[in-house]
Amino acid sequence: MPTLRILHKCKFAHLNEDPYMMPHMRCDKGAIRHIFSGSDVMCPGLTSEKAEMDDVPANFPVAVMAEGKDHAMAIGVTKMST
Repeated sequence: MPTLRILHKCKFAHLNEDPYMMPHMRCDKGAIRHIFSGSDVMCPGLTSEKAEMDDVPANFPVAVMAEGKDHAMAIGVTKMST
């Protein structure tokens, strides 16, 4: 599983191609401070109007992104499929 550092380097290494090496889960702005404080990402944070989810199965590694930001803020594993 890649680290955040690897994900951030990969983004800049492939500017002309698809820059993402793993699926994304984008949370809304209200969840950002809670995730940085160590909270788990719950379904309501990913299903709000501004959030986005890639189609992934259960137990799959994903990059957790923040609304309006280009870099991943966490790496996680899904507990259920999208």
